[in-house]
Amino acid sequence: MPTLYIVGLGLSPGNITTEALGIMRTADSVFLEVYTSKGPAEFINYLRGIRSDFVLVSREDLEDRNGEVLMRELEKGRDAALLVIGDPMIATTHAAIAVIAKKTRLQG
Repeated sequence: MPTLYIVGLGLSPGNITTEALGIMRTADSVFLEVYTSKGPAEFINYLRGIRSDFVLVSREDLEDRNGEVLMRELEKGRDAALLVIGDPMIATTHAAIAVIAKKTRLQG
């Protein structure tokens, strides 16, 4: 069963946990949102050094479209990771995405 990981990266590269790095490296699809917490270019470049194929997602992707880009990956049977600079569960958007993913999983 595919899994959606919502991964908090902390506020600098030194804050990224070993578990977060593992998820970044092994998830089938990785998405990065940078609108709830802006990351400096150096941080984004550091992440690209770990996983260069991540996709930037916007507020519209997650809020207006209910995270469809993530849900499509789950529907394909692929693990997806949503990377968030800082604490991901401070934003209600990320909690809502987790609820949508859970409901989709239960209905599928």
